[in-house]
Amino acid sequence: MRHSGGPWIRAAEAAEGLRTQMGQVRAEFAAAHEGLAAGTEGLDVAAVLRTARMSWERRIETAMGECASLAEQLRAVAEDLGETDEVIAATFAKVAGGGGR
Repeated sequence: MRHSGGPWIRAAEAAEGLRTQMGQVRAEFAAAHEGLAAGTEGLDVAAVLRTARMSWERRIETAMGECASLAEQLRAVAEDLGETDEVIAATFAKVAGGGGR
């Protein structure tokens, strides 16, 4: 049985891509809220909007961190599988060659 790191690497790249996209959304979100405080000054809605924005920014940051962590873990799995393949191949080579007797 031979493992392939390809699917794990592609999954890691997808997680990194998602993290990048969320960074872009975060920037767009910030730009959309520029000047909002001045336009709603003195209204109760300003505090509500600020609270909602801060909540979404925390969520985006958390999700970006999760994506980065996931990508790192997926790459580690791909590396571990490759190392496992090498150990198994070496073990079979010993058995086939009569090594260790």
